[in-house]
Amino acid sequence: MSGLRIALIALAVAGLATGLVALAIVLGSEHDDDISTPWIVLALTLGWSFIGAGLYAWWRRPENRVGPLMTMVGFFWFLGSLSSADDPWVFTIGITLSSLWIGAFAHMLIAFPTGRVRPGFEHAVVVLGWTAALMLPALVL
Repeated sequence: MSGLRIALIALAVAGLATGLVALAIVLGSEHDDDISTPWIVLALTLGWSFIGAGLYAWWRRPENRVGPLMTMVGFFWFLGSLSSADDPWVFTIGITLSSLWIGAFAHMLIAFPTGRVRPGFEHAVVVLGWTAALMLPALVL
């Protein structure tokens, strides 16, 4: 088995585990009593879909960066579940990291289909997306 295939399988297992940990955090939270089953299913489906599609794209076209970006969107999506934690430190980290998926998603959309961002306007939009994803939670805190 090739090194890339082993790494992608490991990422798939990590993505499954990350989603299950996110589910456990949300279900075990005491301050998110109004979360319903359809929203939980939707959140899991979104995260796992990005991870799965990204890993497949990465496997089929390893030279293209869209696959890794899609995978990153899925993993960052699950970081938002940390904001449902009851522990104050984990909650704060979760709020801080909860919007990273937006920066990765904007990066992925701008880089599509080649996986590369051209200098100029495209680069500025990607920088703006990542800056907003990092700064907006800081304003909330």
